[in-house]
Amino acid sequence: MRCFLYCDMFYVFISVKHERKGVTSSTLCLFWAPGHLGPRAKGTRRSRWGPAVLGLGLLCAGLLAGLLVLAVRYSVTVKDLSMTQSKSMEQQKELCTLSTLKQRFDEQLKDNIKRNQTCPEGWRKFENACYHHSDQKKSWNNGRNDCIKKGGDLVVIDSSQEQKFLLEYEGDFWIGLTDLEQEGTWKWVDGAPLILSNWAEKQPDNGNKNAAYGEEDCAHSRRPTWNDVSCDTNLRWICETSAEDAQISMAQ
Repeated sequence: MRCFLYCDMFYVFISVKHERKGVTSSTLCLFWAPGHLGPRAKGTRRSRWGPAVLGLGLLCAGLLAGLLVLAVRYSVTVKDLSMTQSKSMEQQKELCTLSTLKQRFDEQLKDNIKRNQTCPEGWRKFENACYHHSDQKKSWNNGRNDCIKKGGDLVVIDSSQEQKFLLEYEGDFWIGLTDLEQEGTWKWVDGAPLILSNWAEKQPDNGNKNAAYGEEDCAHSRRPTWNDVSCDTNLRWICETSAEDAQISMAQ
């Protein structure tokens, strides 16, 4: 900012330089030139406007000095604000980086815990779940109640890998699949709809309308496929629980 003021008594020059990342500089020059209009002739009267001009000049100088102070303060404030914003951005980046690292650490910790989890005695581990094959034969409901008492439920098959694993168990056994709520709409015991199926040919047929078979509303595994049969049939069953829940049950 540059400002010039000319009058009979004063010459004032103010310069303010502001650079965003440079150095703030300022200059204020005040010259009193009482003889600006040249030497006064001998015998002439002193101008009656002299005091007024002097007062006006001093007022201008004061105002300009105030503007200079404000300009310097503004420059310093802008510079401080810029530095504060820069530090804030750096802190946000660091916080984001720490949050990402924490998330990765938590995921890795969970994976390590899952890999190291074991199943209770009499249960087999596959991936992140534990399985128990009963040595008794009961109805579908009674078998399910036994699983619930053990902290699990009848097995829910939701992948081809799990289905392949279950083929290692010999004989027929109940699985957690039924259409008791609505005929023809098969659901797993956890409420999930049937998506991956492994029905035998022409199954399920609900007894093929043969009264001797009754209502066939429960599914069992009959290697290597599934079949629907009366829920009152006595069969073995397989319970399933997560490895994490099994650990909690073991600790109790």
